[in-house]
Amino acid sequence: MFYHLLPANEYILPAGLFEDGSDFKMTSQIFIDEKPGYYEFSNATPEMTGEQVFARFAESSN
Repeated sequence: MFYHLLPANEYILPAGLFEDGSDFKMTSQIFIDEKPGYYEFSNATPEMTGEQVFARFAESSN
């Protein structure tokens, strides 16, 4: 399963689809308000809640 964001022409894929993710760089985190408390990444990235994600992409489609 994947997301295709039409306004930005971006594809979002689950990292688990790839055997070796050593070439990937995490640049942001979305739906952080829905993640479990024990789930934390060590690198600092921009973070967005689900509400912020939907608001941002609603703006770009108008």
